[in-house]
Amino acid sequence: YQRRVHGLIDDFKLTRIKYPIRGSSCGHISFCDMETVLQMSYEMPFSFDWSCSVCKKYMPPLCYDDEMKMLLDKFKGSTIEVNLAKWGCRDYLPYVSIQEL
Repeated sequence: YQRRVHGLIDDFKLTRIKYPIRGSSCGHISFCDMETVLQMSYEMPFSFDWSCSVCKKYMPPLCYDDEMKMLLDKFKGSTIEVNLAKWGCRDYLPYVSIQEL
């Protein structure tokens, strides 16, 4: 099966993710931190181009990931392994590995 391991670190700022988002046109489940994206767009209004760090597509409108937020809050200091074929299916629980960050 196809799987993806998620760390809890934002690609842009290399800080822990608090509010997981991705672009609505992104075809992956990787995410970045909403707070970081909004801060960067504010601090660099002329150079921030709103492109996704994973697929380089234009991000807006942004999609907030409630399921991943729940996992991030529940498993602090962990990595999360997701089966892409089952993501979003009823009663699916990703594999969680507890680690120190």
